[in-house]
Amino acid sequence: MQYSWIIAMREFAERLRSTSFLWMLFIGPMVLLMLIFLLLRISDEGKKSVKAIVTDPAYFLVNRQMIKGESNISYDIRDVSFEHTEFLDNPNLASYDVWIEINRKVLTNKVVKVFYREEIGVEAKIAMQLEVERRLEEAFVEDKYLDVTLEEFRNIKQPLNFDYIDIQDPGKKTSRIEGFVGLGFGAVIVLFILLFGLAVVRSTAKDKSNRIVEIMLASTSSRALMLGKIIGIGFAALVQFLTWVILVGVGLYIMRETLYPDLLDPSNWAQSSEEVKVQLAQQLSNQTQNKLLDVLYNQIDYTIMLSNFVILFVLGYLFYGAFFSFIGAMSNSESDGQQFTLPLIGLLFFSLGVGYLTVLKPENEWVDIFAWVPFTSPVVQLVRIGQGYYEGHSSISYTISLLVLLVSTGVFLYLASKLYQANILNFGVRTKSFFTKKDKMHNAVIDLGTNTFNLAIGRWIDNSLSISYSTKEGVALGMDGINDGIITIEAIQRAISCLKRFKLLCDKHKVSRIHAIGTSAIRDARNSEEFCAEIFNQTGIKVEVIDGMREAELIFKGIACTYSFPKLSLIMDIGGGSTEFIQVEGGKSTKSMSLNIGVSRIFQKFQFSDPLNQEDIRKIEDFLEENCTDSFYSLNADVLVGASGSFETFYELVNRKKFPDGLKTQEVGLSLFLEELDNIIASTQAERDVNSFIIPIRKKMAPVAAVKTRWVIKKLGIKEIIISPCSLKEGLFSELR
Repeated sequence: MQYSWIIAMREFAERLRSTSFLWMLFIGPMVLLMLIFLLLRISDEGKKSVKAIVTDPAYFLVNRQMIKGESNISYDIRDVSFEHTEFLDNPNLASYDVWIEINRKVLTNKVVKVFYREEIGVEAKIAMQLEVERRLEEAFVEDKYLDVTLEEFRNIKQPLNFDYIDIQDPGKKTSRIEGFVGLGFGAVIVLFILLFGLAVVRSTAKDKSNRIVEIMLASTSSRALMLGKIIGIGFAALVQFLTWVILVGVGLYIMRETLYPDLLDPSNWAQSSEEVKVQLAQQLSNQTQNKLLDVLYNQIDYTIMLSNFVILFVLGYLFYGAFFSFIGAMSNSESDGQQFTLPLIGLLFFSLGVGYLTVLKPENEWVDIFAWVPFTSPVVQLVRIGQGYYEGHSSISYTISLLVLLVSTGVFLYLASKLYQANILNFGVRTKSFFTKKDKMHNAVIDLGTNTFNLAIGRWIDNSLSISYSTKEGVALGMDGINDGIITIEAIQRAISCLKRFKLLCDKHKVSRIHAIGTSAIRDARNSEEFCAEIFNQTGIKVEVIDGMREAELIFKGIACTYSFPKLSLIMDIGGGSTEFIQVEGGKSTKSMSLNIGVSRIFQKFQFSDPLNQEDIRKIEDFLEENCTDSFYSLNADVLVGASGSFETFYELVNRKKFPDGLKTQEVGLSLFLEELDNIIASTQAERDVNSFIIPIRKKMAPVAAVKTRWVIKKLGIKEIIISPCSLKEGLFSELR
């Protein structure tokens, strides 16, 4: 749990430092408020020019002329009554936009029903209500329905209730506006998933190149790390969400107090009589002219809506976070993760489409199905809650959808953690292979060098070797102890941490056997046995310590896998503790030696200037003269074959590109090679630190390796340079056929 919290805090801090996060923290609520304001204004705009048929079977208005005034409303008054189906289906009534029903008991029940085909604008409603109200007042008084004057009646009367009904939904079964409000809440969930869920995809893919996370995987479960990532990004989403709630809530309050009292302000009505304005204001004080405004401020139970929103927001984010983690864990690189962006966005927009379907057809059987599907259920359920769907239906469906979300989150989190652990260790690694046939058995070889630990995983198929995976890590095993014949405690800890990671890789690749080879730093250390025992106790890896001649033998066998040595050649393998030389004639090894002139020994023996001066170069060359035996000076070769390691770095510096994939040897022009060696020798530490072609473990010692290589070339009169990516590891594989 400790590492989960570390990952969570790292992700949370990274989001908070993001400029885009800070912008969205304040711009998001402003945009949302602008959209709400725009929707409210649009909802004010309905049909302005209206043709109305008035049914008046009680003859209240039949003989009266309706005054059109400044409004665009025309009236056709008839002393009949009919059912709403006739208004809907009768072709003779198709030209009418509105049906105003004056019932016989309007004087007592105070209800006038207005059926419409298309939503009516606010001004048209006000004008219509004013006209019908005035004409009924006159009818009641003048036709002696009441024994009072018109003025007295206006002072004592109660306003009529105008009930606006969609003729397509006379029973008011479909609460579309309320449903759209629920869809709006669902859209907020989709927006936050879009902003923060996709960040999980990118972050998961990005972590595959992060050594810190790889180290954590040696100490804790990948599931804990994945959960920490989702929670950390979720914390950032929660902070932004709460900020939005506060800012939008304040904005809605200000909007209600400053912008929308004018809906009932008589000065904004398109009428001419001040007396009428005052009277109409009294009559409409309790009536709704803007349904969306009424739903937003009066009808929504924010306690129910927000509590369910929080539940669905959390579960929806966790589900999509786990699902997006699964997608990110499948990606082989950060760019691969980005390729999933468009389909994932499409999936989120599909959930909004299903939400829209729920608004229109809440009882549709497909809506029932999507209410349980975790990809769409958060949006569908919010729409249904907004519609009040569960007031008349069992809430079991809602409970099941929450359980499905929770279980699905656990499933995707489990799958993502499995892929995360496996694939994070494969990220960005170069694959070497001769052939791509299916393998029979996996073997792993680990070269525990003085500076670098190298891992190769491969197998033999018939007579063909395939190295399917390889990686290296700078351990500096010989640092601060190689010249004293000891491996320091710090170096032992670095070695154990590295080998734990290598063991995870071997487990992932289902390696049948691990072959670990200890070279110069281990064989010369007084605490060699204790070191190997500690490695075995903590990793289960048994280290075989070999002598210098065996090391030279394996190096020759490794290079011979891919190079036929057509000319008299000398193999040189620059190690941290020792350097091996193998003379090859006619494809066979004729002389071999291992000399303790490794770059780490030289680097730690002397104090050097930055960059190396002539005195430093002289010290290195004198050391080489003193420690190279007579056998070295008897070596004779035209071609120097550099074995992997430092020579691959030299190749990349000469050609300004990465060493090619595969196991094929590469030729480098001698003059260019020597020129680059001179450049390395003259380089400063600062220049090497920013040079991407030099791996970190070689940045300090590269000039020493360059001086030594140049000295060998000049001493032996080398004429050609060949560089092989093979060395000890491939040599041991050659013995595992």
